[in-house]
Amino acid sequence: AKAVEWRDKNDSWVAMVREDGEVTGAMTFEITGYTETLKADTFYYTTTAARYQLLAWIGRHVDQVSEAVIELGPEEYPELWYRDLLAQSSTVYKDAWPAPMGRVVSVTGIDGIAAGADAAISVTLVDDQCPWNNGVWTFSGEGGALQVREGGDPVCHLTVQGLSALVWSGIDPATFPFRGWGDPDSAAQATLRALFPKAFPVLNEKF
Repeated sequence: AKAVEWRDKNDSWVAMVREDGEVTGAMTFEITGYTETLKADTFYYTTTAARYQLLAWIGRHVDQVSEAVIELGPEEYPELWYRDLLAQSSTVYKDAWPAPMGRVVSVTGIDGIAAGADAAISVTLVDDQCPWNNGVWTFSGEGGALQVREGGDPVCHLTVQGLSALVWSGIDPATFPFRGWGDPDSAAQATLRALFPKAFPVLNEKF
């Protein structure tokens, strides 16, 4: 739907970087007006060289725009790209990416995803919307993969929100008591951190 909207408006452009014949960077952007803003809605690259090529392309518009706004994922640190970049990061800009959302619909469905360590923990899971997830589950890491089985000797309670946050981002479980997502003690928190290391979700579309 967004692609159709862009096509009909006909005011967006695509800049691409190729290295050895392979596309390694791409950016969609529009210029709101002379001396106004260059807005990059997407900014993707697979190599560092491609990132700087895209930034150089933006820099070539210094005589046309007064600022550039680039929508970036949470894994980016633009303040480290250039010493004198003077980048300002914000999550309240009107076009900023909102916080990503992900939900575990089926606990058995996450069996086999990547796990951070060979560790194990049993928890009592609470899910008000999907009752098939309620109960005691044991999560263990074996050879870099998560193993999920029913039963065990639970050491804490987790809500499905807490489990989803662990799966999608590796959030620090020390925040769970403050968010109402569970009651893991320090030992349980350490095990959960080992099983679900911090990770950044990959965002591609807003809807």
